[in-house]
Amino acid sequence: RKAESRLKVLEVIADHSDDGDAALRAMQTASGLLQALEKPEQAFAWATRAVDHSIDSGVVGDLASLESAARAADQLIELSDWYADAASRLEGPRRREVLQRRADLLRHELADLGMAVEVYEQLADLDEKDWDTLVALEELTRSIQDWEGFERTLHRQIAALAKTKTKKAVAQERTARLRLGELYEDIIDDPDRAIDAYRSVLETSPGDEEAVEGLDRIFQLDERWDDLLSLLH
Repeated sequence: RKAESRLKVLEVIADHSDDGDAALRAMQTASGLLQALEKPEQAFAWATRAVDHSIDSGVVGDLASLESAARAADQLIELSDWYADAASRLEGPRRREVLQRRADLLRHELADLGMAVEVYEQLADLDEKDWDTLVALEELTRSIQDWEGFERTLHRQIAALAKTKTKKAVAQERTARLRLGELYEDIIDDPDRAIDAYRSVLETSPGDEEAVEGLDRIFQLDERWDDLLSLLH
C-alpha cells in the first residue's frame, strides 16, 4: 500500500508540477519503483514518459536506463518504435544518437536487418564520411543480398574516400571499387559497368592484379579480343 500511495503522489507531481525538473524526477522515481515492484511494463511506460519529457525540454535524457527498462519488459520492438518517433523530433547530434541506438538495436537484438539497413542509411545521410556506418551497411546489405543497397553503399564508400589520399584510404577505395566490379560481373550481370569499375582501379593502381584478372575474364567471356589484346600490352 505504501508503494501504491507513493506512486499516486509521484503521478500527481508528474502531471501537475510547474517545476519541470521535479516532474522529471517523479517520472524517473516512478519507473524505478515499478521495476522494484516487478512491474516491468509499467516501469518502461514511465521511463519513456521521462525521456519524452527530457526531449521536450531540449535534451535526450537517460537512454541507457530506457533500454534497460525495455529489456526487462521485453518491449524492444516498442523501444525501436519509440526511437523512430524520437528521431523525428530531434536534430543534429541528438538525432544521430537516437538513430544509432535504433540501428544497433535492430541489427543486434531484433535481427530486423532490412529495417536496420534503412536506419543505417539515414545515419549515412547525416554523415557521409562515417566509416563505421558504411562498413555496417556493407555487411548488412551483403548478408541479406540487398544488391541495390550494396551497390549504393559501395558508391557511398568511394565518395567518402575520394578526397582522402592516405595509404589506408587508397587501399579501402581500391577494395570498394573491386567489390563494385565483382557485383556488376557476378550478380547484376552488367559487364560494361564491371569493366568501368575494374578500369577505375587501374587508374589509381596500374597493373593491379585483381582488376586485370577481372577485365581478362570479361573480355574473354564476351570475346572482346581487341580489348583483351590492349590489356595484355
